[in-house]
Amino acid sequence: MCTPALRALRSRYKDSYIAFLTEKESSDLLSLNPYLNEVIVLDRERYRSPLYSVKKTWEVRKSSFDLVIDFFGNPRSAYFSCLSGAKHRLGYDHPLRKYFYNMIIKEDKTPKYAAQSRLDFLKNLGIGNWTYPDFSRQKFVKKEVDCPDCEKIKHSCTKLSCLDLITVEDVQKTFTELLSQLKEKTKLEKLEHIAVDQR
Repeated sequence: MCTPALRALRSRYKDSYIAFLTEKESSDLLSLNPYLNEVIVLDRERYRSPLYSVKKTWEVRKSSFDLVIDFFGNPRSAYFSCLSGAKHRLGYDHPLRKYFYNMIIKEDKTPKYAAQSRLDFLKNLGIGNWTYPDFSRQKFVKKEVDCPDCEKIKHSCTKLSCLDLITVEDVQKTFTELLSQLKEKTKLEKLEHIAVDQR
């Protein structure tokens, strides 16, 4: 869900060194992201070790980042943001964690597509009105919508006015349907496997 935001950052800061701190489970996906120079991997199973925490903190600090953007705002990401040594640290106005940042924004709790939330976050850096082909929910949900800008149905328009016609509930419903289909397929494959073994 961060790819559109990373693309927007790369477009704005073409020659900048952009790194992404993530947990081990997501590192493989991000390692192939063309908009990143580096992926800093955090192993949550080793995180409680003081030595490991110090090592990772130093790994972040030695890069001397000018700007840290905390999309998530959880205790761990706030901790690394605060100790990064970056001159500018952008994060949400959480009652306690807001003190870890020096650029604080009010969190918008309105339900919305996660990728859109990341892009809205970047508006605080003057990066706004950004749309992408891979940001089209129409292709995923396959819902007939009348675009208010070009009067098309089931199209690949990426204007935010069109994307907003597909709600979070629409996306969740589609995910539920896909998950149900996947479970059913897995069940059938297991039954076929048992049948083959019994033969």
